[in-house]
Amino acid sequence: MSVINLDPSLRLEKLEEKLDISISSIYRRIKDQTLPAPIKLGRCSLWSEIEVDFAIENKRLMTKDEKKTELERRERLYYSIN
Repeated sequence: MSVINLDPSLRLEKLEEKLDISISSIYRRIKDQTLPAPIKLGRCSLWSEIEVDFAIENKRLMTKDEKKTELERRERLYYSIN
């Protein structure tokens, strides 16, 4: 029995184009968990387009307080690494 996946997948280049951000910014957002991690198929990385759209919408709908909390969390993460 085979599984049919109807969720469109995005390769890195298409994700970069869709989000209009650099590849390093994509991986930064994965690290700070504002974008979903890719699914690895051998050397190929694929992102669920549905999960990416959800992450974009979720970020857009954040309240002002949530955005401030997110910024503080990122600053703590940044300073803990450096």
